[in-house]
Amino acid sequence: MVGHLLRHHPAIARISEMIREGELGRVTHIVCDRLGLPPAGREETAWWALAPHDVSVMRALLGSDPESIQATSTASSDRHREDAMTAILTFPGGSLGVIRVGGDSPTKVRRITVIGERRSVTFTDGHLRASLVHYDSPVSIEPAGAAPVPVHEETILGAEPLLLQAQHFVDCLRSGAAFTTDGEEGVAVVRVLEAGSRALGLGQALTLGSSLPPERA
Repeated sequence: MVGHLLRHHPAIARISEMIREGELGRVTHIVCDRLGLPPAGREETAWWALAPHDVSVMRALLGSDPESIQATSTASSDRHREDAMTAILTFPGGSLGVIRVGGDSPTKVRRITVIGERRSVTFTDGHLRASLVHYDSPVSIEPAGAAPVPVHEETILGAEPLLLQAQHFVDCLRSGAAFTTDGEEGVAVVRVLEAGSRALGLGQALTLGSSLPPERA
């Protein structure tokens, strides 16, 4: 079993229910922001440390793997490019996933916005206290776009996601049920992460499902 905490978060379960019941309409975009300066001394990049959770959530909410990925960085040097990275994933049917990690944000941001043709919802992670802000219209993902007026805010008080994940692991061992995030899930997520790193290094979009070209020397 692979540990992707957000897959066990009550807020993600609520968003999944909204999509399943058609409240949002067809999902056109999922925008995931995990911003803030990375801690000093960490070996892995922000892309590999933070993006796995968002890739897993996108796969679950959209029900498929991405078909292609492209990536850019605002870092001033190649050494830290994956610590200030934006990736755009294209899914079957034209839905887009946008993952923004790291960067020079002065505050820590953990936010997921799911944009549908009818309605949209933004999930702001506050550990045991999460909020879902509902909108009656699609949310603009452009920084200069006019923000729609929220319809209402839904507060979700839930158990610690790590506890829920551990309980799921134990329950599956006892019942023989399949894990929500099994080994195949882990392989699928790593494949996307690797493609994102390659796309950033090559400076071009890559199609997933085919052999990846070598990185630039």
